[in-house]
Amino acid sequence: MIHAVKGLNDQALKTYNNLLSLFDKLDMDIKTKLSLIDAMVVPILLYCSEVWGIYNFTDVDKIHIRFCKNIFDVKQQTPNACIYGELGRYPLSLITKERFIKFWTKIMKSDSSPIHNIYFDLCNHYNLRSWATRIHSVFDHLGYTTILQDYNAIINYFPMLKQRLHDQYLQDWSTNIRASPKLEHYCKFKDTFCFEDYLSKLQSNELR
Repeated sequence: MIHAVKGLNDQALKTYNNLLSLFDKLDMDIKTKLSLIDAMVVPILLYCSEVWGIYNFTDVDKIHIRFCKNIFDVKQQTPNACIYGELGRYPLSLITKERFIKFWTKIMKSDSSPIHNIYFDLCNHYNLRSWATRIHSVFDHLGYTTILQDYNAIINYFPMLKQRLHDQYLQDWSTNIRASPKLEHYCKFKDTFCFEDYLSKLQSNELR
């Protein structure tokens, strides 16, 4: 599986390099560049992440933050937390968690499908690296173990789980920018995780 993920990363990198050439030729604002990345690069990076995302492959975040820093025109040594915070973008590893949780909800509602039976076979045969075991550990971390024990097919759990994922990330983000010596002054001015208006209003990289 690791080779397949690496192949996706390599393909996404080629696509991004082509976009960089386009960015050099055409004057585009940051939002347009991010939209192009979301449309042309991110789908490659996250292909089938419903399955492999549970195994915490970190390269997807490395490539994503590299893209963001290039677009932002800052050094690669710039702390990741402030880049995510200024752009209001979540790490792709968080998006993969959303996707495999949503995939789990579909499995649970398709009780007559083969994949539903495979999932419960995995649940009944404990394996530390199995997809079922990993998804259970994510639910534990979110504080929603009870959903696994008292699942109700009538309830749409995904919005609640997605919101908990985001809330946990934002709490960690806030803690990280306050704990980082490099961001001692930054955290005094930045307390909201969102795309900042100045990024659209100031076209000059130096002024930004």
